[in-house]
Amino acid sequence: MVDRVESSDALFGGKSVVISALWSLAQSHAGRGWDGGDALPVDRQAIVLASAFIRALPNDCDKPEVGVDPDGAVTLDWMVSRHRMLSISFAGNSDRLAYAWIDRAERGNGVAKFDRDVVPMRLMQAILAMTVAPGHAALGAA
Repeated sequence: MVDRVESSDALFGGKSVVISALWSLAQSHAGRGWDGGDALPVDRQAIVLASAFIRALPNDCDKPEVGVDPDGAVTLDWMVSRHRMLSISFAGNSDRLAYAWIDRAERGNGVAKFDRDVVPMRLMQAILAMTVAPGHAALGAA
């Protein structure tokens, strides 16, 4: 039942598209060397954790782009422009999420704890600041 609800755009919004993209990455990046080099296979636990993060986002929140790093970590990226972006990294089954952001001349990074049910306040503020208000200084406090 959950799978059917999540696959419905009408009931689950754009979240189903992002979660589907995550699982597509899991398939296309499952083998070592998927980058033509020494990249590690995507970490399936990271896919599960990133999917939980997407489910925890408010339905009206801008959806991120998904990616895989050569170390097998999964990334969710909100890229407004090359000078405004936020990236969150999911590695293994850890409840600690590394993030980094750039907002024109300001930049920063940090770690936030994710309990799989609620998006950490500092990350939610960063996502909203990045997608809603250009040049928003609140990212510095995130």
